[in-house]
Amino acid sequence: MHRGLPITSSPLYNAANPYNNRDPRLLATILTPGVLYKGGIPFVPAQIGASAGFLNKKGVDSTRATVIGTQSDQDWVYLRYADVLLMYAEAQNEVSGPVSGVYSSVNAVRTRPGVNLPALPAGD
Repeated sequence: MHRGLPITSSPLYNAANPYNNRDPRLLATILTPGVLYKGGIPFVPAQIGASAGFLNKKGVDSTRATVIGTQSDQDWVYLRYADVLLMYAEAQNEVSGPVSGVYSSVNAVRTRPGVNLPALPAGD
């Protein structure tokens, strides 16, 4: 594994095999180019219209003929961590009122990188 280093500074990164030595959750969750699927066929994104270059792997029987979400009756629930934090804050606020856990959950969403909103002051 790259031990948290970016690929530009990791001695383990190999451009010829970019998915080797990565976090094991990657290959357990995402179907990457070259991985065998559908009974032994290498996954080539362009051949099946996977424009992002990857497919969902977790929870999908990759031996079936259809593994693209738009070609399958598989229902996908995408749940972002920010949604979980906000649902927790809402439920906690209903039960206990605006306690510190409510503010810390809301502020974790507001102050995350890329959003950079100011923290919600206590009492608002």
